[in-house]
Amino acid sequence: MRHPSLLLLAAAVALTGCAAAGDTPPIAATVDDTPVPVAEVDRMLASLATDPDVSAAIDTEPEVEARLRGQVLTQLVRSTVMRQEAAELGIDIDDEQVRAYVAENVDEHLGGRWASYERFKERKRLSEDDVLDQMRDDLYRNRIADEVAPAVDVPEERIRDVYTEGWEGRSRVRHILLGTQEEALTARRRLEAGEDFAALVRELTLDEPSIDQGGDLGPWFPEQFDPAFDAAVRDARDGDLVGPVETQFGFHVIERLAPPPFEAVRDEIHEVLLAQERAGRVDQWLAERLAEADVEVADGFGSWDASTAAVVPDPAAATPSS
Repeated sequence: MRHPSLLLLAAAVALTGCAAAGDTPPIAATVDDTPVPVAEVDRMLASLATDPDVSAAIDTEPEVEARLRGQVLTQLVRSTVMRQEAAELGIDIDDEQVRAYVAENVDEHLGGRWASYERFKERKRLSEDDVLDQMRDDLYRNRIADEVAPAVDVPEERIRDVYTEGWEGRSRVRHILLGTQEEALTARRRLEAGEDFAALVRELTLDEPSIDQGGDLGPWFPEQFDPAFDAAVRDARDGDLVGPVETQFGFHVIERLAPPPFEAVRDEIHEVLLAQERAGRVDQWLAERLAEADVEVADGFGSWDASTAAVVPDPAAATPSS
């Protein structure tokens, strides 16, 4: 079992002491006179460090923490500028809208499982306010996209090209992930008895990101997944149900599906490309605003590079003083 970085823990303790000692919390940066508190940077960094690989990298390579701090602070600066500019556009996101958006996402992506939502927050060490803050940013991006890219679309030939390059002739794969072999065997028997695959995914799977796709993982490319999973798909024929297949994640019941015709996935591809196009327009719009913003970065966090709209970290200070 990996332990959280002692460096992060020490920083959190130091920051707590500094905040209590003064009238105002320490500031990592200011954006047009709007402060970005050090506590926000440390909160987000601590969440990233819940990933064992990230925690191990921080423990063994001190410069990793400085780089991550720079990336986190860049994200917070971008968020601050976006909200400032959204206000100029008359866009306001209230708490009721944010909570409705959270509920929509829990229903769509987690099959309505609020217990899974709570586990996600606990695993990532996120408070309810942390999640609401991120969801508020997502809503701001969506509303800004409506303003700056209201009529954006994707050419039909681009949709066709994506299908040809990534989908044509490739089998699709969908799965249900369970915690034990017995559970997976039971799920397979239910499928063989005629129960709907997508319905069982919503009820049973532990692979929460695939819930809203009915367990569909898209076109299969060799060596795309865990070796045992890939071997099971490779040895199956289109239409076969296989498993349980054990991987590091658990036990999978897998169905290999025949390659879909263009018409079957055209709308799906269009939706993804449209979202990418809108996101690109928002990023371009935001980059223009960031170039005009007055950003001051506190000592120890690095410096602001207006040409790249990013914080350049100071590798000599893994943990900025407060």
